Amino acid sequence: MKRIGVVIAAIVVALVLGVLLSPPIPANPVISALDRPAMPADAVPDGVPRGSNANFTTRLLATQDGIRYFVSQTEDASSTCLTIYPEQHAQDWTTQCSIGGDKGKELIRAGVAGLVTAVLIPDDFDAVGLVREGFVPVHHNIYVRPGHWPAGLPS
Repeated sequence: MKRIGVVIAAIVVALVLGVLLSPPIPANPVISALDRPAMPADAVPDGVPRGSNANFTTRLLATQDGIRYFVSQTEDASSTCLTIYPEQHAQDWTTQCSIGGDKGKELIRAGVAGLVTAVLIPDDFDAVGLVREGFVPVHHNIYVRPGHWPAGLPS
């Protein structure tokens, strides 16, 4: 009997240690601006594909210097996209997406050659490093740096 008690105790200890030592499952990123009701201005402009996934919701987060910044996300926040739409160079719009993501980490870095580099971040992101890189906020989820999007990177 004593042996069975020791075995059971060992199993319980192993299970508890397994739970305590397992890395936490990262939560999907939160962009609270997506919680507000959609308005007509939240629709991406004509010529920019809406995507085939009806589970995406899109919001216009900011407009600065003639450039509109849209964010789209699936209902479960497992996929997030950033669309950059420069009014004066509408043909140069770009959309970049990420799957998953981790709270507290940069979600998407995208740009339009010669115009802007933009970074989409979740609500809980510490943007000090972005500011050091020369980025400025246009919205609490989007930081931008005007100028040339680096050569060799997708736009």
